[in-house]
Amino acid sequence: LAKDHHYSTFNLYDRKEFEEALKKFPENISRDFKDPDEIIWDDENIMLIIRKNVLH
Repeated sequence: LAKDHHYSTFNLYDRKEFEEALKKFPENISRDFKDPDEIIWDDENIMLIIRKNVLH
């Protein structure tokens, strides 16, 4: 997702800075978390689109 600039803040990086940050990210995760499989992530900015189909 990061490489696709899925999040708006990625557009604030110039290309070189973005590539450096992307390279450093796994190192930071390994340093800060004992077990990456146990990281809890909570995103409170989820938009749900719900549609009701009406059958005639």
